[in-house]
Amino acid sequence: MAKREKKYCIWCGGETKNPPTLISKIPLIDLMEEHIDTFGRERILDDYYEGEIQAPPQIRAELYAYLDLLNDVKDRIICGSCLEEELKNNDKYYSPLIQDDEDLINFINGLVDKDDNNVGK
Repeated sequence: MAKREKKYCIWCGGETKNPPTLISKIPLIDLMEEHIDTFGRERILDDYYEGEIQAPPQIRAELYAYLDLLNDVKDRIICGSCLEEELKNNDKYYSPLIQDDEDLINFINGLVDKDDNNVGK
């Protein structure tokens, strides 16, 4: 019988048996999400996808870096604890944006770059 290769969570480094999951490069970070809330979640996200976040220069640079990492989604190994925490944070910060099917369609359309049909920027 072949020996199984150990897998480690991309976020916490803990060993896991979970298969790869479509997930961002980093987890949601409370401090950054609070910055987004401070300047207006919908406005910041709209500005990000349009290419010009309206915020003070230091915060703007941090928001671009943070949102770029969040939009870097591909198959990655993540442990159950990190996934559970991410789902809680996702519900906390992003569920209020999606109340019905029309909101979901608008949210997804905001993720698609219409120039080349890639997700995110």
